[in-house]
Amino acid sequence: MNRYIKWRTLLGASAALALLAPGASAHAETITIVATSDAVPRFELAAKVFKERTGHDIEITSTGYDQSHAMIVTSQEARSSAFDIAKVDTIWVAGFARSGYCVPLDDLIDPAEWEDTVEASRKAMTYDGKIWAKGGGNASVNFYYNERLLKEAGFDHPPATLEEMIAQATEIQRKGLTPYGTAWGWSQGEGVVIDYTWLVQAFGGRMQDDDGAFIFNNEAGVAALKFMVDQLKGGLADPASLQFDNRAVVQLFIKGDVPFMFNWPFTWTWGKDPTRSQIVDDIRVTIIPPYSGNSPVKSATVVGNSGHCVLASSNRKELAWEFLKLASSAEMERRYVTELNDFTTVTHHSVFNDPALQDLAPQFAIYAKQLEYASNRPELAWYAQFSSILASSLHRALTGGGEPQAVLDEVVGRLNDLRNIYAGNRQ
Repeated sequence: MNRYIKWRTLLGASAALALLAPGASAHAETITIVATSDAVPRFELAAKVFKERTGHDIEITSTGYDQSHAMIVTSQEARSSAFDIAKVDTIWVAGFARSGYCVPLDDLIDPAEWEDTVEASRKAMTYDGKIWAKGGGNASVNFYYNERLLKEAGFDHPPATLEEMIAQATEIQRKGLTPYGTAWGWSQGEGVVIDYTWLVQAFGGRMQDDDGAFIFNNEAGVAALKFMVDQLKGGLADPASLQFDNRAVVQLFIKGDVPFMFNWPFTWTWGKDPTRSQIVDDIRVTIIPPYSGNSPVKSATVVGNSGHCVLASSNRKELAWEFLKLASSAEMERRYVTELNDFTTVTHHSVFNDPALQDLAPQFAIYAKQLEYASNRPELAWYAQFSSILASSLHRALTGGGEPQAVLDEVVGRLNDLRNIYAGNRQ
């Protein structure tokens, strides 16, 4: 049995009902949400506002990432009405849509608000031409560096290309300022898939063609994998990168043991926390540099979006949508930033471009700029299988089990065979 925690936001029903806003219901109902634990503070704040405006209650069931996915799937397969809203990761959207777990939102979303939503978030929450979720999160991989280490090595600017990053990292390591020039979260899991995906883009390639066939065994895909392999072979990258996940590798960066870090926005949060970090005054962020051999490519990244969906088995779909609409609104996103110091949930251009919020946090404008170069991971109902196969193949190449071209030829062929099988089953 999965262990989880429940929060119930009850703000005094009698007092709230006496102060109901115009149009609020006199018969309080309870909307239930299943979400990962990191989303609880945001849902609690939105629940407080929703209660004040409508009189209705929100109950939040919180658990870990994998357990949350299992709970959603189990409830929907059983057609249980236990949950009304779910927080969904971008890589779950296609599978949930194909399985009928979520309600399409196309006829509910205000077109003007959807237009105000950044493209990366719109794409991540859309599958097969329909919108399945909105709001929730809009993080991307960013490029962090230790300004003090660069200055000590004689550099007065962060690298403008991936080649320059390698050159700077090599010099920093040569001077003994850090044990290794780079470190990565390349254990055999999703982290290595994420890094490879944005590197393919940075080298001017794509994971799939316009018809959805996998094509990353081409020149760009091979160059991206060789870029990864060469750092390990040459001793520039910490060999423990093959065991690190994206959390463990950030620990090295915030200790000052590595000059550069490609990672999610929590890197900045940890780097600025004096109880965790030794680089509080030295951490900087800028957009990810491209490979200079591909001049049209200015930057590249992968998004880790999440969203809120109305579950198909809910008995309170209309009320669930009213809460989802509020919780994912530009109004609430501003409050998440100003009251919770949470910058990872912003999905609206109007919030990203708010001068007051940009003044509040210098990294905010960089995050908004980086999203202009964002791509999504492949939108597949069988994404978990895809990721496992690709991670295993990449890890084989990184550990010397095969040359990049041969490894990629094999895995692309295997994935395209699976793609054809799934496409045939869908017909």
